[in-house]
Amino acid sequence: MLDNKERKRVRDIYSKKKSAEKRSAEKNNRKDEDFLREFPDAESFVNWWEQQYDKQGGKCHYCDTSIDLIARLIKAGQIGTRKVRKDGERGRCLELERKDPFGPYDRKNCVLACMYCNNDKSNTYGYKDYKEFFGPNRKKHFEWLENKLGAP
Repeated sequence: MLDNKERKRVRDIYSKKKSAEKRSAEKNNRKDEDFLREFPDAESFVNWWEQQYDKQGGKCHYCDTSIDLIARLIKAGQIGTRKVRKDGERGRCLELERKDPFGPYDRKNCVLACMYCNNDKSNTYGYKDYKEFFGPNRKKHFEWLENKLGAP
């Protein structure tokens, strides 16, 4: 279950994505964008996110690491975050990720990923290769860092 702060953050993601899709549609003269067709309003997107979060157990789809552990590692200074815009920051929350980066933003192609896997996979690696080879190794690294910290 998402708390109110996380629901607001997911609604903000929807708003930004919706604006980007509308600009893209205007620029390319496309009437319907996949994201807007799949998620016609913020509540449908928040509901999908919550279901996906629960389905994934609050873990990154690729490395299977809980976002809570990642947040602890960040807080302990074991891993860094990425600054965005003026005072924004990536890393402490799961992010929207397309398994096929050239495919649509739809329920079949989207998962939740940690910023580290999302950034690393990008459009450089295919879904299956990243999930099989890179995700498990990132998990091992996060677990190694966790062991250095000791019990929470």
